[in-house]
Amino acid sequence: MQFKIQTFLITAFLFFGINQCFAQVIVSENKKVGVGQENLNAAKMSIYNNEWDYGLRVDNLTDTNNSKFSILNTTNDIGTGAKYGIHNTISQNASANKESVGILNYVNAYGSTAARGIGVNNIVRYGDGRKYGIFNTVHQSSTTNLQSYGLYNSMIPSGGDSYGVYTNINRQGSSKRAYGVYSFIRDLKTSTNQRNYGTYSRIDHEGFIDNYGGYIYMNSKGLAASGHNGKTYGLYVLVAGAGDTERIGVYSSVNSADGYAGKFVGDVHISGTLTNPSDEKLKANIKPIGGAMEIVNALQPKSYNYKKIEGQGNDSNTLRFGFLAGELKEVLPNLVHDIEGAETPIVSNEINAITSNKKEGEIGNLQEEKYKKEEDYQAINYIDIIPVLAQAIKEQQVEIENLKAQQDSELESLKNAIQILQKEVAVLKKQ
Repeated sequence: MQFKIQTFLITAFLFFGINQCFAQVIVSENKKVGVGQENLNAAKMSIYNNEWDYGLRVDNLTDTNNSKFSILNTTNDIGTGAKYGIHNTISQNASANKESVGILNYVNAYGSTAARGIGVNNIVRYGDGRKYGIFNTVHQSSTTNLQSYGLYNSMIPSGGDSYGVYTNINRQGSSKRAYGVYSFIRDLKTSTNQRNYGTYSRIDHEGFIDNYGGYIYMNSKGLAASGHNGKTYGLYVLVAGAGDTERIGVYSSVNSADGYAGKFVGDVHISGTLTNPSDEKLKANIKPIGGAMEIVNALQPKSYNYKKIEGQGNDSNTLRFGFLAGELKEVLPNLVHDIEGAETPIVSNEINAITSNKKEGEIGNLQEEKYKKEEDYQAINYIDIIPVLAQAIKEQQVEIENLKAQQDSELESLKNAIQILQKEVAVLKKQ
């Protein structure tokens, strides 16, 4: 049995127009409510709308200092089925020329407290199953050439730090691995010619400050434990797979003659082979090296220890061998490079973790980063000294062979002179 209520509405909690209108509200005997339709579905309350822009509009104008909720959902833990706080199904026809948005939030934050740009604050806890703060599944048609975004952020900041994605993990207990960002791409199209990017960063900047496509800061204070080596990796790359395609763990390219594809502060270990491009077709102005022995004789090799300088990563206890850049510049100036000291963050400024005096779910803040300017210094291209040494060895070998030939000639002349003297002595003895 159902009850129909025809109500002449001027003001009501369901607002369909400024002027007068009629609304049909149906209450069934099993306490289901329908608005705008007679056929009630499995929902506790159903709203049918084919005339207005809003199926349901709620304006919360309460003047209070307490928390305000335009819509508050509470779903209990009874039952084993799936549970949804908000479940949206949007069907867009093929001829549509406007966007479809599951949830669109405008947050006008004028206060001094934190504002959630995404409009969602998720606190997921308890239980042993997987937990997702935000879980997105995006299916894109194979016939389109438009992009698909699991999460897309557009920001127009005018002051303060800006974070497209900020992840704060407060790891406690015996939890397993923690991932600040985890990307998994499964490409089943064997014939595709499109690249896949686990992480893609692009910065278009015309200012005077440093830019980081990727910035990693780690403050490791862990200890080696049983079954663990306690190592810390700022960046760990593992490339696996099968097939005959080339695999590259890290690829870096700098379109600048005075730039560096890689710059390391500290020792570098390579278990494989270090190679440089050396094909003749890549070179011009090819000339033999002359006067290499003279160059080598002008070199002044030294033994030394590095000074202990904070942030340089050099072992001051290790005895090393090499040249002084200033002295080498007088002999081979093209092998000495001027290095501009970088601005590096002061390590003591750490990221604040979530502490006990913060409310649950509150995001930790970054301290204001302070930078220090390293001193400029000179560096040496040791690899290009090798050809000079090789040519010097060749020139030295030529000198050795010339001296050997000269000695052989002189020795032969000496032998001939001895033979002549021996004959003359023999003649004198017979007289």
